[in-house]
Amino acid sequence: MKIASTLGWRRPALWVCLALLAVAQAPSASAATVLPPAARVFFGSDSNMLQFDASGAGTFVAEVADLSWPTALSALSITAYSTSQTLASWTMTPSTGPQTHTVTFDVGSAGSYWAQITAAAGQNLYDAGAYGFLVNFTPAVVTPLPASDWMLLAGILLLAALSRVRGVFGPLSAVER
Repeated sequence: MKIASTLGWRRPALWVCLALLAVAQAPSASAATVLPPAARVFFGSDSNMLQFDASGAGTFVAEVADLSWPTALSALSITAYSTSQTLASWTMTPSTGPQTHTVTFDVGSAGSYWAQITAAAGQNLYDAGAYGFLVNFTPAVVTPLPASDWMLLAGILLLAALSRVRGVFGPLSAVER
């Protein structure tokens, strides 16, 4: 009997340790949206219009890169638009090798936005060129998540407390005669 009473603290301690481990391992939520990177190969010149949506106010980061295949591009530019205005613009200065540029612009509300990328191939035998692009969106305000980890821990502690009460007083459904 004495051994059972000294070991009785281990079961609730185990449940608390498991709950803390589960809370620590829970994935964190993020509302950031990433539009996947892509590369485009073309001959002569190219104009590509990308559409992307914002779930609310936030920041877009658009990255465009001259991949210098088979040679450096002679022209590369990116312009970002909303339905009513130009949000950001960049034009490459001629170079002899790979070049990457980042354009950042803020949006005030949810909606559709566009980026137009134009490029011209450099001087090469096939009149070919290649560029890559990537667009990321990060919301201005991260949506708060409920304190589910604390609710889980409180529920487990409540169950542990009920099991102790049940152990001291016997089954809760027992009716005395």
